[in-house]
Amino acid sequence: MEAQLMNIRTLTILTMVVLALTASLSSAADWQQFHCDVAHTGYSTSNAPDTNHTAWVSEDIGADFPSSVTVADGQVFVYCGDHLVCLDECTGAVLWNVSVNETPKVCGSWVTPAYHDGHVFLSANETCCFDVADGSLIWTFTPPTGKGAVDGGCTIVENMVFTSDWDGNHYYCLNIADGTEIWNFAVDGHAQSTPAVSVADDQVFFGSYANICDDGGVAYCVDMTTGNEIWNFTTANSVCGSVTIGDGVVYFTEYNFYGDGALYALYSENGTVKWNKTVERSDSTPALVDGRLYISGGYGGIQNKDTDLLTYCFDASTGDLLWNTSVADEIGDWKCSPACAGGMVFAGRPKPNSMEFEGTYALNASTGKIVWSYPEGGASPAVADGMVFTVGGGRVYAFGPTTIWNGNVTLGSGKFNITADNSGKEYTINRTCALAALIRAAEKGELDYTINDSWYESYGSLRPDSVANKSEVGWDGWMYWVNYPDDPSPSCTADHFELNDSDVVTWYYGGMGASPDNTDMLIRIETSHDYWNGDVTLGSGMFNVTAESGAEYTINRTCALASIIGAARVGGLDYTINDSWYESYGTIYVDEIDGVSDWMYWVNYPDDPSPMVGSNAYELADGD
Repeated sequence: MEAQLMNIRTLTILTMVVLALTASLSSAADWQQFHCDVAHTGYSTSNAPDTNHTAWVSEDIGADFPSSVTVADGQVFVYCGDHLVCLDECTGAVLWNVSVNETPKVCGSWVTPAYHDGHVFLSANETCCFDVADGSLIWTFTPPTGKGAVDGGCTIVENMVFTSDWDGNHYYCLNIADGTEIWNFAVDGHAQSTPAVSVADDQVFFGSYANICDDGGVAYCVDMTTGNEIWNFTTANSVCGSVTIGDGVVYFTEYNFYGDGALYALYSENGTVKWNKTVERSDSTPALVDGRLYISGGYGGIQNKDTDLLTYCFDASTGDLLWNTSVADEIGDWKCSPACAGGMVFAGRPKPNSMEFEGTYALNASTGKIVWSYPEGGASPAVADGMVFTVGGGRVYAFGPTTIWNGNVTLGSGKFNITADNSGKEYTINRTCALAALIRAAEKGELDYTINDSWYESYGSLRPDSVANKSEVGWDGWMYWVNYPDDPSPSCTADHFELNDSDVVTWYYGGMGASPDNTDMLIRIETSHDYWNGDVTLGSGMFNVTAESGAEYTINRTCALASIIGAARVGGLDYTINDSWYESYGTIYVDEIDGVSDWMYWVNYPDDPSPMVGSNAYELADGD
């Protein structure tokens, strides 16, 4: 045996169930950049709420009124004029708030932060990179023109950051690691778009316009790696918004300061026109899903004359108008980019004589009919993790189920006993069933719960009739679904449903016809059947452990018990040592890990036989 260092490989401590109770039922579907992704499709694979139930409303953080938010890793990032704010996705609580340099601020600015690999990026005057954990500044890029980014945010692709400097008339490609410039590209006019990227074709697309209130704009395609121009296309009016990419075509709107605007479709290879259509003036970035294109347009009473406020749906291939909203409803605005998810389109209604919004709308994506609305919010919505996020009145609004608890819980193998609260009877269930997962989560989250056995005599089933003080009322109660929406609804009760490794269990409250999409309260449970799996390096010599009795014992660092203690420490798991067998057998053992008891051990399973001595007496070889 090599004495000094020993790698205790794959200490697979049986059955871990990770319970992450979040606000959504779909698999994680973040909204990491402006309009969701680098192609600006505005489409999320997430589910979306069927009702206007408000999960939370943030405090007034001064959220910039036309800005959109970014959602990633359980956090919501929003630009607030002179600072960047990070909110908890489940509660809306402020996690951190950092100042950003917005001097000089020209004509106001609305930008969307971008998230990538534990960092959040913001282009508001300077382009900055922040640590997502605490908002600490990592690097800053100041455009060499001395001008600052306005309205156009940054886009993150692989190891590159694409940004702009507005009236400095340049777009930039930066090194993501340190913010140093890789290349820049001069445009004819103001650089305001958030760049869109086709990674497969190594192309970047953006627009420009001659000047505020001047005619003329240009759409550009450049090489992503070199910054060399591939083609450009001149328009009669301003290209103030951003480009959307899909199936070899790029789509963008044209803003006319004095009349109607246009929606263009160009072939991405050479910039030739596929089709164009007249629309209300717009900066809106199109949303693209299932061969349909969604945009908003119109100007509500600030500049020149009022125009109709509309949201449109076009056939992306032909440019044919499929539907538009009613003029009377005033859904849509020149600065609102719709979002699509769950068969719906989300757009905003502007406040009269203001740049603000005063309404959020969910529209049927096929017909344009209103599914639901809410009288606040409405700035370019984002959809992630089954929720809709939007800005209005300095606040962020989140629509979707209310999150009860968010965290991780582990379950052991075997069985345990539970007591039905209505009868006082005791029952034994598997630790790996869906009901056990809910119970463990409730215990760790300090949520009250009750178990009911009124169906046991007839159906052999137990159920929760109350969780977090939300009780059964008539036909309304707690239901569960495993791997929603990919798998069908379970056909057995939760105490009989055995979970596989990585299953996702969703508990939701409702009545007949309820689903995770239309519930007001939701619990989401991610499961894993590895408690902890990894390497532990043990040194030589001895160390002391203390049993729950208070007695202290000395054991070898190379024994099996030492390895499990090391694994628990590395994994951040609580554990207890029991010495009740020591007097009779000289054995001490792990009694509980993370609240789970009845642990046994096996070295090199299944190749070697089960050990015949206590874990404190079993000496490990290197590589065991």
